[in-house]
Amino acid sequence: MIKKLNEDNSWLLENESYLKNKKRRTKMAAIFIATALFIGTAVFFYVKSSDEREYMYGIEDYYDTLNKGSSYRNEITKQEIKDGTEDYLSSIGITGYTQWMDLLQKLDTRIMEAKYGNGFKVAYRIEKTEPLTEKELDDYRKNIATKAEYDKAYRVTIKEHFKGPKSEGYEKQHIIVSHTSENHWLFQEERLVELNHELDFLNTVWAHYFRLNTYSSAAAEANDYSFLEEDDIDYKREVSKLAKEYGEGFQIEFTLKDISPMTHNELTDLAELVGQDEDHFIKGYKVDVIENFSSDKGENTCENTIFVPYEDESDFEVYDERWMDISD
Repeated sequence: MIKKLNEDNSWLLENESYLKNKKRRTKMAAIFIATALFIGTAVFFYVKSSDEREYMYGIEDYYDTLNKGSSYRNEITKQEIKDGTEDYLSSIGITGYTQWMDLLQKLDTRIMEAKYGNGFKVAYRIEKTEPLTEKELDDYRKNIATKAEYDKAYRVTIKEHFKGPKSEGYEKQHIIVSHTSENHWLFQEERLVELNHELDFLNTVWAHYFRLNTYSSAAAEANDYSFLEEDDIDYKREVSKLAKEYGEGFQIEFTLKDISPMTHNELTDLAELVGQDEDHFIKGYKVDVIENFSSDKGENTCENTIFVPYEDESDFEVYDERWMDISD
């Protein structure tokens, strides 16, 4: 009999009691799996919502700063930064990470003021929140400028509605919010990251002062550089003028004071001065600089402005205010 059952159990399908038990077991298994999935999902959303409650203050603070305008200065928490970042900021005239973030914050607001008008207001809503994958988090750890042990991060997609006296429109950006082992949340706004990349032209501002110092201290060495003839003339003329005021062989150390977008009139006037059509430059930046001169005459401090107009999204030029007189 046992052998018969092992060989053919099809008779069980005829057994009503067996069928009921099978349905009950199948139903219970389905309920168990669904419950497990629900609990797992609930835990995920609880953790996510708990994190969101914690980091939302930083996102709210970012938009509050935008709404208050470029005249408002948001107090930025001091962060410990990596050595390479500190060296780079120092080379382009930035006194520290806090000043750099302050400059980016003001520039971000000024660009939006130029686009939508002074006194614009921005409303926003979160469209999506995604945790960074392990690989993305690892890349984030390598590329972020601040020192910390990052254990998790989210990419928050935000839709923005700008409305001002000049125009109205929608923007979208991502904000990376990262959590450290010290239980701090740090924020990386996509718009500021893009500005940070665009301001690579500050390396050329550094090169401008390097050329001035080279012409001043060792004119013969300056001849080793392949400058355009008109650039060579401009540098020699400027060095001659500065030497009379600050002493022969002067050297300049510079620090950045402010960065702002050039107005349409400034771009038009500059294009005319350099012999281009009035719409030749599509955008530009003004870099206000504090210059510290040292020579045998002693030390002196003055202010200067460097103009950086763009011919297209990647090609820009650099002009010293001493070479021209631009007015709105």
